[in-house]
Amino acid sequence: SRKEFVTVGIIDYFITDPVGIIIATLNVVSLLMLVYVLLQLVGETRGRVYSAMDRVFSFVLSPLRKLMPEMKIDLAAIVFIAILRLLVFFIKRGSL
Repeated sequence: SRKEFVTVGIIDYFITDPVGIIIATLNVVSLLMLVYVLLQLVGETRGRVYSAMDRVFSFVLSPLRKLMPEMKIDLAAIVFIAILRLLVFFIKRGSL
């Protein structure tokens, strides 16, 4: 059986089964969400990249934003990243 080695930034893992694909997807979404937060912090909210990301992520983040206080930094996005990272952690441990 051949294993494909995938590198995303500093995250290295093998994609050998559906679980590996799920972990890879969660890692990519986490990375994109981090870029989204960084674009907000530097004030680049008028570009096409940010607009596209905002259309996708606003749908996911809107329920969390209703629960979070309004601040300069998007706390809902930070919480969402933490949730994704916890999911990856528990999937890797085999607890989920």
